[in-house]
Amino acid sequence: MNAVTNLSSKIDAASSIPDTVKPNFKLPTISVPFFDGNYEHWPTFNDIFLKLIHSNMSLSKVEKMQYLKSHVRGEPNRMIQHLQITDVNYDAAWELLKKRYENNRLLVSKLIDKILDIPPIQGGVYN
Repeated sequence: MNAVTNLSSKIDAASSIPDTVKPNFKLPTISVPFFDGNYEHWPTFNDIFLKLIHSNMSLSKVEKMQYLKSHVRGEPNRMIQHLQITDVNYDAAWELLKKRYENNRLLVSKLIDKILDIPPIQGGVYN
């Protein structure tokens, strides 16, 4: 009987330990950025959209499509504007954007162009 009491007290002690430690402050809400078609902005938009919207199992595909259409501007918007906000169109819209902007070769090329556009240092001092 003593072993049962001992085990019971260990279980009670273990159950009083919190599963997670909650911070004493409220973190700011993370918002999905707008994507304007700039290849340099795609990785950030893609990562945030994937984590907050695309992988969110509590959202329907209709809701995901609404979020997607409301967070693209310019060329990406023109690419998917013909698609109605329906369950079946979400995957098609997301694939269109991924196919266009997940082009690592083009992204690297754009970044190299930016590096090459940096003015040279003259006289040891950057102007």
